[in-house]
Amino acid sequence: METSYATVFKRFQRFIWRTRIVKRKMSFSWFSFSALLIVYSCFKLRPIPSQKYTAIAERGLPAFNKTQCKRNVSDLAGPISPKLEPIEKSNLISLFPSLKGGGRFSPNCSPSWKVAVVIPYRNRWNHLNILLQNLIPVLMRQKIDFGIFVIEQEKGNIFNKGVLYNAGFLEAQNRWDCFVLHDVDLIPLDDRCLYHCNRFNPVHMVSGLNKWNYTLMKGPYTDDSPLFGGVVALTKQQFLQINGFSNLYFGWGGEDDDFSVRVRNVSFPTLRYPANICRYDMIKHLRDKGNDDNPLRRILLKTTTARQQQEGLSTASGLYHVTHRETLPLYTWITVAVDFKLIHSKYCKKASPDE
Repeated sequence: METSYATVFKRFQRFIWRTRIVKRKMSFSWFSFSALLIVYSCFKLRPIPSQKYTAIAERGLPAFNKTQCKRNVSDLAGPISPKLEPIEKSNLISLFPSLKGGGRFSPNCSPSWKVAVVIPYRNRWNHLNILLQNLIPVLMRQKIDFGIFVIEQEKGNIFNKGVLYNAGFLEAQNRWDCFVLHDVDLIPLDDRCLYHCNRFNPVHMVSGLNKWNYTLMKGPYTDDSPLFGGVVALTKQQFLQINGFSNLYFGWGGEDDDFSVRVRNVSFPTLRYPANICRYDMIKHLRDKGNDDNPLRRILLKTTTARQQQEGLSTASGLYHVTHRETLPLYTWITVAVDFKLIHSKYCKKASPDE
């Protein structure tokens, strides 16, 4: 039976007597009694109406009315056939009316991770639209809380994917705790390949690529370990500990191998999904103009360990600046100018292809 207010009041009087407070000749006014009733009612922990929980969630505090996200097998399609035909941006926007500005989506449940998908970009409109047409439905079915960031390098300099990944992380880090670094030409073939992070180790999402008959080629520049790159998921803490990507790789090749060495140097084992699940198709394309082979990549790879704490994410903010930022229906678009001359004079002036 629930304790009455009168009983509570009597118990409180006895407590005062025993602690000799009564000797101070305190008298209980009706105000004191009312205050006691308020305290007692608070401890009863009456449930708050659900509409109040909704108001709390809308203010950005924990949404107590949301249950933890659970993925049912019926929610996922498993192996999927990619849609590789070009699609206009306007048609792509119409396919996803539930997306908010910046390509943001929140499921009607409480997810484990807030995921930022970071895509380095230059001159690949068709590839970007094809990727989003295939990727966004996968993320939605997986009940991922996500936002999409396209990081474009301004024209005029040789492409530097490492700087773009570092810039994407720095520009998006405040709200997100999991970062998926995603090449623009890799299309997922199975939605059981979950786009979220592991709390202990980075996750290499690509377990097989059509380019190599859905296997992974061994690293050509470092050792016999499989290639590490294309699509990688890391927590904020892991990316900071690794010190991000090197900023020194201009042109094609070497930056993913350098990153792989950085990951191993901080004793992170590489996690991969089974080869029959995390398969990707690479969109066929010619080499981009301004992304020629990097003649210094083999030389730079010999100094990865020595450079790891001296250059990377920790130095990237001084090597680029944002020239344009816009929140669009499908993504947040960020254009950056990379300071080629500063990087070359500060880090690469002693290196040459003949060394």
